Amino acid sequence: LATLLPLPGTPFNTCGNPSRILMDANTDVYATCRGAMNSNGVCKHDRFGAVLWCRDFNPQCTSFRGIVMDGSGRFFVGCSSVPGIVYELNPATGATINQLSITHYIYGMAVDGQRIYITPGWTGGITAIDLATFTIDYSIDTSIMATPPSPLPGGYGITVDQTGTVFTTVSNVIQEHDGSDGSVTNMYTVTPPIGSTWVGMYGIQAGVDGFIYASDAANKR
Repeated sequence: LATLLPLPGTPFNTCGNPSRILMDANTDVYATCRGAMNSNGVCKHDRFGAVLWCRDFNPQCTSFRGIVMDGSGRFFVGCSSVPGIVYELNPATGATINQLSITHYIYGMAVDGQRIYITPGWTGGITAIDLATFTIDYSIDTSIMATPPSPLPGGYGITVDQTGTVFTTVSNVIQEHDGSDGSVTNMYTVTPPIGSTWVGMYGIQAGVDGFIYASDAANKR
């Protein structure tokens, strides 16, 4: 990042079918994996790929997606099951510090100084966990099949900005949520480009510049 030049290196193996990754302040790389049925579900590597630790959660969890680390270095991963399980792991060893079951499948996770925010994917919904107590603050479970333009809490991608406002993606909609209760405070409908008939808003990220960036997987945008 200092030189904006490529870092020499080669791809390295991690747990099966890696789904989400993050890098900490020490440039160590963490991965959560969907293919954890018969192997490790969460691994930590140095930036060159050397394994620092891996965790096998079988049979309690056989698939992981969500992964976040807060500003103090607390590390959380999400088991993609019903009910879902949120684990707080020791980033140095991978040992479980806390775990909490939530009602829905875990797809996306975001974190700020107060809460972990979790979405279940296409079924719609959003759950928040209080970081201080590691208990559920609120949980909204709404079917994605609700009639537009009704707000559909939660969805596929999720991010939280520096003010504690949460943004999620659902099909052709980007939603803005009040982080304190998950309620939808604004909706932005994304129209397809000429020649296309649908929009698939997937990834979303709050930038430090105050803008929200989102990807339309259906239209390469």
